[in-house]
Amino acid sequence: MPSIKQDCIEDIRNRVTIYDVVAPHVALKKVGSRWRGLSPFNTEKTPSFFIDPEKNLYYCFSSGQGGDLFRFVQMVESLSFNEAVESIAQRFNIPIEYQEGSRAANTTSIRKGLLKIHEKATEFFHQIFRSDTDEGRAARDYWIKERCFPIELADAFQIGFAPPTENAFLERLLGETFSTQEMARCGLFYAPKDDHLLHANRLRPRFRGRLMIPIRDLLGRAIAFTGRQTSLTPQDDITREAKYINSPETLLFSKSRVLFGLDQARRHMDQSQRIILVEGQLDAIRCWQKGIATAVAPQGTAITLNQLACIRRYTDQIDCLLDGDTAGQQAALRLLPLALKAGLEVRFLTLPAGKDPDQFFQQHGSEKLESLRAQAVSPVAFVLGCLLPERDTASPEAKARALATLYGIIDQTDSLVTRDAYRKEAAQLLECDPHSLMQDFETHPTTHQWPLIPAAEHDPSAYRPELFFTQNKGDAEATVLQKLTSAEYELLWIILHDQKLGIAVTRALDDAWIRKDVASGRLLSRVLAALREEVWEGIPSSDQVTETDEEKNLFFSIMGKEFLVENPAQKTNEALHFLFKYHVREQKRKLSLQIQETQDFAQRQRLQAQIVALRKRIPPRLHF
Repeated sequence: MPSIKQDCIEDIRNRVTIYDVVAPHVALKKVGSRWRGLSPFNTEKTPSFFIDPEKNLYYCFSSGQGGDLFRFVQMVESLSFNEAVESIAQRFNIPIEYQEGSRAANTTSIRKGLLKIHEKATEFFHQIFRSDTDEGRAARDYWIKERCFPIELADAFQIGFAPPTENAFLERLLGETFSTQEMARCGLFYAPKDDHLLHANRLRPRFRGRLMIPIRDLLGRAIAFTGRQTSLTPQDDITREAKYINSPETLLFSKSRVLFGLDQARRHMDQSQRIILVEGQLDAIRCWQKGIATAVAPQGTAITLNQLACIRRYTDQIDCLLDGDTAGQQAALRLLPLALKAGLEVRFLTLPAGKDPDQFFQQHGSEKLESLRAQAVSPVAFVLGCLLPERDTASPEAKARALATLYGIIDQTDSLVTRDAYRKEAAQLLECDPHSLMQDFETHPTTHQWPLIPAAEHDPSAYRPELFFTQNKGDAEATVLQKLTSAEYELLWIILHDQKLGIAVTRALDDAWIRKDVASGRLLSRVLAALREEVWEGIPSSDQVTETDEEKNLFFSIMGKEFLVENPAQKTNEALHFLFKYHVREQKRKLSLQIQETQDFAQRQRLQAQIVALRKRIPPRLHF
């Protein structure tokens, strides 16, 4: 991996704001001087993710993760540090400078290469689609005549066509500077699993004779494809019988975490606060054609909790518009408990039997969406409609079985108000006694798991300071910080926010007093060392003083919050006094054990004298 110049890293840090980096991934709202949103790392319903534009930092209370713009990109895109720097630089058109003499200085990361390959593939397939060739004309006939889409929509989505021939796109790539490893890992080719057999002439195209639909990430970059079977899909293709095939999992693409169309839908959430969830990519494209700009679709598989968590960052409301057949109903039933678990409000828009959104809007247009919404079905009514289509004549036993299924779905929400409303609605729809239904629900076996509170850093010294942080009632941050407090943590908090106090602490605190078995102690020791050596630069020094993810999260969790400390000088002295006393106590304990274990009288006398000397030591105190 090439080494990027530190000056270049700092230039990017100074020119790019944390807001611009985070905004494509999190829907942010202004709260005072900071911005708040739902965590991109955990599924949550109450926002606990904050960014501080002044410090260019973020912190997530639900996951305990924090950092700067580079670390954010590392975490959300699973990149190395160099790859994150390259990714941000590419997005904001900032040139990268590498260390002189780096043998890989003119190369890029594998991930960057894969993005470039997908960019080339999107252009190549779209050129074939638009070409004046038999293949291009056949592809456009399928798009315009069979699917009834306008050519302008194909240009907007860069719809393409993969030629049936074996090596057309591979030959295009071989004329570029891509490595064989990058081509093998991009997902567009079948490649031998044994690296010893890996060679360009052993790569075989995954997509042949198919309509190509690019799948994009939140930044609008092509990261995968869906290929639709056409009359030109060759008979010898191993996937010939599959109507749709998707790119495999790659460094860029995880189908359980990506929603087709979300990169565009999120930009229109101010116009409509509801996401329209449809089943397939062509359904979503039809919605777009008809002016329904917030349509998204999963990647040909059942919706996942990760995908719903992505939606939850932008809105808490979904209109589910799945196919009107039995398969569509089953997909909706699988979706509902996950949506409740993700904290989403779901409505079901019912299509006529045998119709999918593509066919429906092609026939009726977007004006019918409002009529569908006016007749939207609640989750309870939808579930009971699927399980008891003949509800009025259903037996008590059939109703009990349907309710057992409904209980398991309702149980996925931790909102007591929502649960109560759903139970009342079920009782009304089934004409059951509400009290009986309530008792039935309470005795129903539950699989609901409440969130676990993460364990705080253990402090064996049983430190019991006065209230260290200024605590406002209802302030979740203050509550979390209370649980984490320890003498090392408190000193670290102070010196990271007040460099003058930090320099004073370096003169009073002996490094031997600091416990190194906890992250706050290790980090405190390194920060103090940097201050003593006059190499401390604040946030830019984070890479020099942190070694583990735990230490990085701790560093940025402190740097990213306001300095809510009452009388920091007094708290500094209290923490110093405690660390001194605890160190002395531990030294005396060790000396006493040595006295018990030695039979040498002179040695016992020397050890006893050391204990007496320890008792006479005076705790340090800073004067301000």
